[in-house]
Amino acid sequence: MSGEREVGVAAPPVRRVAISRRQSLAVISGVLFLGAFAFLYAFRNEGIFHLDSVFLAQAVENIYANNRWDVEWRFGAVLANALVYFPFWLCGENAERATILSSILFHACSIPMAFLFLERLSGSRLLAALAAGLLAVAPVYAIANTFGKEYGLAVFLVVTSFYLALTAREVGSALRAASAALLFALSYIVWEGMLAITPIAVVVLFAPRFERPVLGPHTRRLAVGALAGFALGLAFDLSTSLHSIVRTYATSRQMTGFRGIASPVLPIALRDLQHFLGWPFLVASTLGLALALWQRRYRAVLPLASLLILTLGFYGNLSTYGPRYLVLCALGLCILAAVAFHFLLTRRMLVRMAATAAYGFIVGSMVAVSYPLLAPRHTYNGAKRFAQMIAEVTEPASVIIVMDDSRFVEYYAHRATLGHPIGDRAATQAWVDNVRQALDRGPVYLAESGLSYDPGHIVQQAIAANFSLTLAGKRTTEDYHHAERRLQLYEGHLWRLAPK
Repeated sequence: MSGEREVGVAAPPVRRVAISRRQSLAVISGVLFLGAFAFLYAFRNEGIFHLDSVFLAQAVENIYANNRWDVEWRFGAVLANALVYFPFWLCGENAERATILSSILFHACSIPMAFLFLERLSGSRLLAALAAGLLAVAPVYAIANTFGKEYGLAVFLVVTSFYLALTAREVGSALRAASAALLFALSYIVWEGMLAITPIAVVVLFAPRFERPVLGPHTRRLAVGALAGFALGLAFDLSTSLHSIVRTYATSRQMTGFRGIASPVLPIALRDLQHFLGWPFLVASTLGLALALWQRRYRAVLPLASLLILTLGFYGNLSTYGPRYLVLCALGLCILAAVAFHFLLTRRMLVRMAATAAYGFIVGSMVAVSYPLLAPRHTYNGAKRFAQMIAEVTEPASVIIVMDDSRFVEYYAHRATLGHPIGDRAATQAWVDNVRQALDRGPVYLAESGLSYDPGHIVQQAIAANFSLTLAGKRTTEDYHHAERRLQLYEGHLWRLAPK
């Protein structure tokens, strides 16, 4: 009887601890989500501010307006954004606000999922929360997600996949392994760059702490489940946009390409790490690395943190590199910085106070780096405003000569656009004939950015020789290329063409 009483007395505290842990995880996750969402929403862009984002909004609108599903380009992002757009569509809006909100929403969702993944990996809620908090405000991740990019969704799928992989490994669940592999595969049709970290996903499932996998029924169940989930996800990817995107990358020299392990792009990426994350953060990450090597309790996070940091060698050498490509490297550095702060926050009171102040300073410095880029665009989107000016001063049947900004003109001005050949005199002469034919049908205008991609000024010379230009309007605009790195405002001009 006494033994039964002991069991009866001991059981309730165990349940209370379990409930307390779940509640704690839920509260921390909620705080992280709300904090990340509030930060980005407060600095959301006035409009869509990237060619890809405009394309995404147009693809979503086509689903509702024309029942046309664009399965040739990042279908995962299109599908997710179409769900977010539904209430906006019911209100009769276009997809502009929904595209920006979706980017912010999935960024915010990725932060608590990163926390849950890291809590499983490290066994520490404090360490995981510290790392997730740093990732939430890291400029290389946050800035692009204020104007409609798809990185929040891609990272959300990846960290959720990693979390499911860890739980699958702990309990030997083939179903969870399949879910993890499925979600990871689906990240390919949100951002195809995630193909490069497929080996890391394998490590997370089978050896997240670089332990030797034990061959047996447990591992076989995980392998079978993961292969089934990945096969299903990959089949869906290939049936939608992945095949099209890979084919485009393989056949077009203008698409993203790997320039070698030590290309001239890499020093730019390294400078961006220092500029956007800051020396105090990098020092904290270095200290965290030393602690993870020195103390056994932190060693569990070292393998994956190191692999994520090493992604810099790939993403930092891409021909179309931008700071947003550093998000996975930043996640690895955030993990190591969190190790350092976790260590300091478990010391004496004065050390804890200093560590808290240092953590706050790093978060504040990251926000301070982002602020000069985010604050002006919250009230003034140059590409949108210039396109709106085009709508004001041109006739509805006009044709606008423009290059990369064409989709902004189509989306915000609702005008037809015309690009020009690049570096080809014969093709440029034929293009001049096309412009003359367009003038016979209606007005033709030349936007400032319509003279870009013109080596040797071939197009500029052809326009000057064949047409007279009259200024039709001007407005401050901004080049959206590398928008995460700097403001690129300039006075944009619009000219009306007339044959000479």
